[in-house]
Amino acid sequence: MVSHAPAAPQTTAARPGWVLGLWALAGLCLSFVVSVLGVFLVPVGLALAVVLVVRRRASGWPAALVGAGLLPLWVAWENRAGPGEACTSTATSQSCTELFSPWPWAAVGLVLVVLGVMLVVRTGPARRDRAA
Repeated sequence: MVSHAPAAPQTTAARPGWVLGLWALAGLCLSFVVSVLGVFLVPVGLALAVVLVVRRRASGWPAALVGAGLLPLWVAWENRAGPGEACTSTATSQSCTELFSPWPWAAVGLVLVVLGVMLVVRTGPARRDRAA
């Protein structure tokens, strides 16, 4: 007679990379709450987070911090010539735009990304195996 053991509940050791990617995408969508695009992207981020929690993939939540850090890093990159006015000229026109200081944006983005990566690594499979 063959006996089958019940399946073990999923732990962070079985957390595939795509789950972390989806959590990062949810965090990125939720970070648009500071933008006009947030009207469209925040509901997508909330829905994705709810689906991940319902599907018992909540262990990857720290990756949402990584995704949330991408928006401030992008704003920092776009303002890398700032602070101040930046002008571009062509043969027929000139346009100027006011740029923010990129440093506060870069600091916030880096803190979120580094914190998210540290938490993902800390809650990863190697850490869980050592605790067992």
